[in-house]
Amino acid sequence: MSNFKSALLAGVTALSLAIPTIGSAHAAGPLEVYDSHGTLVGQLVAGDEVAVSYRGNFYSLLFYKSNPVPNFTFYFAGSNCTGQRYLQSQIPNELSLLQPALYQAVAGAGSNARTVWTTDSSTPAMTPINSEWYENFNAGNDQYTPVCENLTAGTAALAQPAIQLQINIVPPLCVSGNGRPCNTQ
Repeated sequence: MSNFKSALLAGVTALSLAIPTIGSAHAAGPLEVYDSHGTLVGQLVAGDEVAVSYRGNFYSLLFYKSNPVPNFTFYFAGSNCTGQRYLQSQIPNELSLLQPALYQAVAGAGSNARTVWTTDSSTPAMTPINSEWYENFNAGNDQYTPVCENLTAGTAALAQPAIQLQINIVPPLCVSGNGRPCNTQ
């Protein structure tokens, strides 16, 4: 099992233990996930998955402990992470019917921190790429660092243009079962 999947399973266990105390049997509806500003992020659909609504569509956003998971790489046709931004064609979570949404924790590659991305609806195509941008996690300080790397000429990936969803999420996240924002402090 990969380190990422092990970490997600640990987060699911931690959240499962926390849910009875914040979303007890007195809950009047579905469990909802809020950010630190009390803004509704979406509805909890699994221990580590939030259904986020944007312009009438629903997207699957994964989180670990109380933070969205930055778990993707941007690809660029230009060098030094410039030009059109692409994402590898997304394979939906095998347990979810929702299109994946991807969270960018730190600023970089021409975009702000705390942004949410997905792929457009075009057919995936082999796309020449010359650079890639990703967030490297440092467990020592629990921080993400942006990394831009130039790739070997002739590299290609099955990709689609990335589109930014106009959603701003400010961690930490919390779960509430009473239809009101919860206290995340």
